Amino acid sequence: MLDSVFSPLGLSDRFRAFTISTLANSINGKGHDLSTGFNSEVSFRPRGTNNDIFTLNGSFSYGNSDSRRTNSYDHWNADAPENRYNYEENPQDRYNYRLGAQYRYVLNGLFGIPGTTHINLGYSYAQSYRSDSRPFYNLENSDFEDMGIDRLHESAGSLSPFLDRTDTYRASRMSKVHGPELTFEGAIWTNTSFDYTIGIPFLFSYDRLGYERAALDTVPVRKEFYVEPYLNFSCSRKNGPVKKGLEWQYRYTRSLPDLLQTVDYRDESTPLVVNSGNPDLKASARHNASLRLFRENSENYGLTSLSFYYNLYENLVRQSMVYDKASGIRTYRPQNTSGNWDAGMGFEYFFPTGKANRRISSFTDIRYANNVGFAALSDGLSAARNSVRDLSVAERFELFFYKDNFLPQLRINLNARYTRSESKLFSTMNLFDVNCGLVIRVPLPWNMEMRQDLKVYVHRGYQDRSFNTEEYIWSAHIEKKILKGKMAFRLVAFDILDQMGNIRYDSTPQVQTETYRNSLGRYIMLKIRYDFTKQPKKKD
Repeated sequence: MLDSVFSPLGLSDRFRAFTISTLANSINGKGHDLSTGFNSEVSFRPRGTNNDIFTLNGSFSYGNSDSRRTNSYDHWNADAPENRYNYEENPQDRYNYRLGAQYRYVLNGLFGIPGTTHINLGYSYAQSYRSDSRPFYNLENSDFEDMGIDRLHESAGSLSPFLDRTDTYRASRMSKVHGPELTFEGAIWTNTSFDYTIGIPFLFSYDRLGYERAALDTVPVRKEFYVEPYLNFSCSRKNGPVKKGLEWQYRYTRSLPDLLQTVDYRDESTPLVVNSGNPDLKASARHNASLRLFRENSENYGLTSLSFYYNLYENLVRQSMVYDKASGIRTYRPQNTSGNWDAGMGFEYFFPTGKANRRISSFTDIRYANNVGFAALSDGLSAARNSVRDLSVAERFELFFYKDNFLPQLRINLNARYTRSESKLFSTMNLFDVNCGLVIRVPLPWNMEMRQDLKVYVHRGYQDRSFNTEEYIWSAHIEKKILKGKMAFRLVAFDILDQMGNIRYDSTPQVQTETYRNSLGRYIMLKIRYDFTKQPKKKD
C-alpha cells in the first residue's frame, strides 16, 4: 500500500483518495564530529592526620561538529502537490569542565560503639557551553537545486537570497552548576553490622541562552537554588559463609527544562510538522525509594533477594500534539504533566545446583505504572490528557552447564514479558514478548572451538497483525587460535536461516511504533584478531 501511495508512475490515485496527505523525503548528508577530553584525580593524606584524605579532581572535554544536508520533499494533499528542496548547515562548538575538592574526616567509632564514621565536605563547580547555528535555504525551482552538498557549501555566499529566516536560527547556551555537598558515611560493628550514607548537595545553577530566529531575539536567564538529598541504609548479620540483611535507599533529584523549550518559537522546517516552545514549563522532580532483602553465600556464590521500589515523577515534561485533520499538520509543544508514578517488586535467584559446573539464575520483575501524556483530539484544536495504566510481568531465566574445558558448554536463557495497557482513548492491549536462546560451545582439536547460537523472538497481542511476528535467528562460528592464543581467526555465519527482518515494532505507554531500517542481514565474515598486550616482567 505504501508503495502504491508514493508511486511516481501515476498508480497511486486509488489509495491517495483515502489519504489526507502524503509526504516522501529523500535526505543526503555529510559531516564530521570531533571530541576529546581528559579527567584526573589526586588524593593525599595531610600531615598530622591518621586517616583523613584530601582529594582534588577535574575533567575537561571539547568538541566541534559540522553537518550539511539536503532534503527533497514530495508533499501531496487534496489541494495541490508541493515540492520542496532545502539545504541546511549546522556547525557546533561545545566544551564543559568540572573542578572539585573534598576533605574526608575519619572518626573511629561513634559514641563508643565500634565502627567508623566519615564526614565528607566538598565543593564542585561545573560549566558547559554550546553554540550552534542553522542557516536554512529554500532552493526549489532555483539553479542550485541539483547542486551537490560540497558545491552548495562553497557557494554559501550566493545563497543568501534563498535564506528562509523563519527557520534559520543561531543559539548559544551557557550553564553553570556549583555548590557544597555534606556527606555522612558510617559503619557500626556489633553482632549486626549497620552501614549508612546521608548526603545533602546544595546546588546553585545559572543558565543563559542567546537565541535569534526571524524577529525573535531573546536572552533568557535562569537562576535556581535546590537541594538533592539522598539516604542509604543497610544492616546485615553473618553466620559463617551465609550473610543476611536488608538495604533501604531514597533519592530526590530535580531536572530543569532546556531553556530553548521555554522560548516561544515556532519551527516549520519539516512539512506537516511544527515544533514550538512553552514559556510556562516548570522544573521536574523525581522521588525514588527502594527496599531490598537479601541472602548471600560466599562459599558457593549463591544469592537470593527480594526488592520493592517506588518512583514518583513531579511535573514530568511530555510532548503534546495537536493534529489538524484538514491539512495533516502535527503541532508539538512540551507541557508539564502530573500523576506519573510506577511501583514494583523483583525477585532474584542465583545458585549452583549442587555442583560447581551447573548454575541456575532467575530474575522476576512485576511493575505497575501510571503514565500520563497527551493524545490528539479529533477537533484538531487541543490535546487531551491521556492516562495509561501499564502492568508488566517479566521473567529472565538462565541455565548454564559445562563439564570441563574439553567438553561442550550449554547455556539456555529465556526472557518473557507480559504487558497490559489500559486507557479510555484506546482498546486494552495484552502484549506478549518472548525471546529464548540456546548456546552450545564445543572445543575442537588443534586449539579450535565451534559455537552454535539459536535465538527465537516471538511477539503476540498487538492490534496490528503485522506486529505479531516470530523470528528464528541461527548463527555459528569456528575459531582457531595460534601464537599461544595471541592471534585468532574466526569464521562467522550470521542468520543462517535468513529470518531477520529490517522492521522493528515497539509499544510505549502512549503509542505503538514501527521502524524500518536498512541493515545487513545474513552474511559470512572472517575476523582476524591480534592481542598486543604485554605483561611486565616480574621483579625478583
